[in-house]
Amino acid sequence: MLSGYYHEWLELVVNNRRSDQEYNHPYDVIIGSIADDRVIDTVNYFIEELTSGRLSEELVSLTLKQLSYQKPNDQICFATKKAVESVAFLRSYEVLR
Repeated sequence: MLSGYYHEWLELVVNNRRSDQEYNHPYDVIIGSIADDRVIDTVNYFIEELTSGRLSEELVSLTLKQLSYQKPNDQICFATKKAVESVAFLRSYEVLR
């Protein structure tokens, strides 16, 4: 599992958000940082620049630098039926404060 914001993460998020149709990636399960409210403005700006034809390595670097100021929250995404069907309940336990 990679935590944080890196080039492949940015590419996956952008492809998921830009696509009018379901984005087909090769992953059954994705474990990584959430594109939540704290980072979405930066991601949306990157998408606007990309859509306007202003993609550059400098833009990618600046975007990732801006994202690095945010502490990532991680998530597990079960992206396919195969992944969901592989999950099984094992046990539960109570956590006391």
